[in-house]
Formats: sequence, structure tokens, C-alpha cells
Amino acid sequence: MRYADYHTHTRFSDGSNTVREMAEAATEKNMYAIGFTDHAPMEFEEKYPIKQSWLGSSVNEISLLKKEYEGRLEIFAGLELDVNSDIDVSELDYLIEANHFIKVGDEYFPTDWTSKYIIDAADKCFGGDVYRYFEKYYEELSHAGDRGPATIGHFDVVAKHNETDRFFDEDDPRYLDAALSCVEVLAKKDVIFEVNTGAIFRGYRTKPYPAIPILKRMRELGCRVILGGDSHCVEALCHKFDEAMEYISQVGYTEIERYPLLRK
Repeated sequence: MRYADYHTHTRFSDGSNTVREMAEAATEKNMYAIGFTDHAPMEFEEKYPIKQSWLGSSVNEISLLKKEYEGRLEIFAGLELDVNSDIDVSELDYLIEANHFIKVGDEYFPTDWTSKYIIDAADKCFGGDVYRYFEKYYEELSHAGDRGPATIGHFDVVAKHNETDRFFDEDDPRYLDAALSCVEVLAKKDVIFEVNTGAIFRGYRTKPYPAIPILKRMRELGCRVILGGDSHCVEALCHKFDEAMEYISQVGYTEIERYPLLRK
């Protein structure tokens, strides 16, 4: 099967390769399309996102490559936009919306760092109630798609380390209720849910996001899905996409979206 990867990162943010290197690798892998989604600027985080001053350069470089690769590879300009990030996205083709930080008071706490970090943050913010931490995550994620059509990236990323360093019960009713309630809110908007293989490439998981019980509910609600490699290097493009197709077939998905929801 010929694939596209619409969740990629370059040296403009926390990726290892340039835009051109990623595009060239995409043609070598016989991909039909690639989309660039460096992390959007965030006032409270400087290490991972693209710098605000680099945004224009990124979009311009991608636009030039679109013309250069015309007829060989379709290229799109996007961003991975956090629900707590408020920037102008009018020049972009599409968005991946995600929640990498929950906001408690005036502080932001990462959602996909180590299990110890989340446990310590739950101690600080919620009296040690880690499920309240996850409820807060899903409460905030439910606002994705409010700015228009979007792909929902790595829906249950809070479980990133739970497969290899199990620190909470993903079958606990409080966790599942929060996750499934979020699915039901998002399903009413113009969104596509991403089946993300990035944590597999990086060795944190053996299965994609989202987990089967969550994916099953998405299927029941008629939600659309798309594959995303969350690729931070050329080697990760379309990683394990064949296996991801087998994975989603467990709940009845036989097709994926070929393109993200374009904004213009």
C-alpha cells in the first residue's frame, strides 16, 4: 500500500532533518504525499517548538518545494498546534491539534514526559490523584477543533510510558470515562483522529495510539482516522504503517483518510 505521512518534524523545531531531506526521503519511500507539522510556538515553552520568527521561513521553504516536487510528491504546510497555543494559522494548509501541556493556575505541566514526572505533577496539582491529571488533559483536549478543521494528534499520549512503565490502569472507569467523553465531544466537530506510530519508532510502545477501547468508540461514532508517523527523522516516515492498518482493522476500520482536512 502506498502511504503519506502528515505528521512530521524538521530542524525548524525538534526534528533531525531539513524539510528538503524529509521530502527527498518521502520520494525514495514511494510516498504520495508529505505534510510538515513542526511544533507551533508556545509562550511557555522554548525548547521544542519552532521559533515565531522562523514560521515565515518554514512556510516559504515548503512552498518552494511544492513547486519543485510537483508531479512527484504532494507537499503540504501545517503545524502541530497545542490547544493552549494561540497563534495565527491563516497561511497553513492544515493543522494537527494536540495537548502536550495541561494548564493548572499559571503553570503548565507536560503530558507525555516520564511516569515519575506525571506522578510528581499530580502530587503537586491534585493531591496525588493521577486520574484527575488525566481528566484535566482530556478536558483541555476536547477544545481541539474549535478553530476549524483539524487532525487530532496522538489522542491518548498521556499513556505514552504506560506500556513499558505501567503506572496507572487504562481500564479504570475514571480514565476511560474521561477519554471517551472527549472522543464524543470531538466527534461532533470537523476532525480526523490520528493513528500515531511515533512512540513505536522511539521504543516507548509496541502499539499505536489510540488504545483499542478508545479506537473502538471512535469507530462506533463514525469517526474518520488517518495514519501519522510523528516522524522526527527520515527513518521514521510511515513507520509501521502496514501494522497500523492491521491494528485498526480489529475494530472494523478498513479505510483511512488519504489527506488531512485542508483549511483552504
